[in-house]
Amino acid sequence: MDRSLTRLLPVAVLALGFGFARSTSAAESEPIRIDYRAEASCPGADQFVADVLRRAPRARIAALGESARTFVIAIQRTDTGFEGSLAVQGESSATAARKVTGARCAEVSEVLALSTAIAVDPSAASEPRPATSGSTSAGSADTSGGSAADASGSATPSAEQPAGTSTGSEPRKASEAEPRRATDAGEPAERDDETDVPGPSYDYSASRPSGASLLVGPELHTGIGPSLARGVVLGIDAASAAPGAWLSSIGIEFGYFALSTSRVGGAASSFELYLARPRLCGPALRVSRISLGACLAAELGLLTGSGSEIAFPESTNRFWAAAALPLRLQVDLSRTWFVEVTGGPVLAITRDEFVFQNPDTEIYSVPLVGFSGGLRIGARL
Repeated sequence: MDRSLTRLLPVAVLALGFGFARSTSAAESEPIRIDYRAEASCPGADQFVADVLRRAPRARIAALGESARTFVIAIQRTDTGFEGSLAVQGESSATAARKVTGARCAEVSEVLALSTAIAVDPSAASEPRPATSGSTSAGSADTSGGSAADASGSATPSAEQPAGTSTGSEPRKASEAEPRRATDAGEPAERDDETDVPGPSYDYSASRPSGASLLVGPELHTGIGPSLARGVVLGIDAASAAPGAWLSSIGIEFGYFALSTSRVGGAASSFELYLARPRLCGPALRVSRISLGACLAAELGLLTGSGSEIAFPESTNRFWAAAALPLRLQVDLSRTWFVEVTGGPVLAITRDEFVFQNPDTEIYSVPLVGFSGGLRIGARL
């Protein structure tokens, strides 16, 4: 671990511990949720959760629908290395993010895991890790004169027992190995990446990003005219991170759609639609960076039908109203960028019929049920 991160470790631990920790008796456990976001080169979410649970025996992952604090961890690359932040979201309050920087992502992740553990269990910094029966973990006190690991995570090896080994006859399990390897006394300890074993998979469904977002992308729409309508949509969305909320987001989209020219009886017709689409989205099922939910939307706009290649070409404008029931699949690419795929039925409220006159020749009649589906690129503001 680089010296700059080593100097930050005690500060981060104390600030997070005193800012977040709650008094808990030894017999109690606290349900928590963890929303972990990091670069691809960083330790995975499962490994981070496993590190927290090993350090804080009182912590456990909350069941679906159970009231719990959410720990939001984000690590991103900077010009000088990596920067990580930790914020805690409660049912009625949230804390400001605490930040840690370091040269390596694994080091930043380790500091944030320790800070998260202390926030749940203040004794996590001093209590030793579980060890196999008959063995003594490296850095803990033993009869040969070894000194205990201090709160910052560095250790002084025993004179008779090398750090990272055990006194028992059986080899230590990888999941019980210390995540640090002691060096010379007084020097920063290095992370032993070879002893990290990913833990089980967990559900992060209760944590979701909040705030305003901008979205733009293409969309296909049927039911507007006699052929498939192609268009582009621009929208703004406001998401809520409140646990148990019936609405996960509320927003509005503005779109333009056009159809290719259609021919009927030697004449041509074309259609255009300008619309506004307010939408409400219910609770979403979230697993890691992917969320899936259902929305309810209204389409309100102006549908224009135009005739050509006839003796008296003309255009007519009609009010468009419809209800939409789209499903929304969202994939987070980073803390800022995400991709959204939507699709579902559209129920027409205004069902006009378009005809050529003299003689009357039907061009198109709006059906009761259509379909819309599109792709969005989004950015959180």
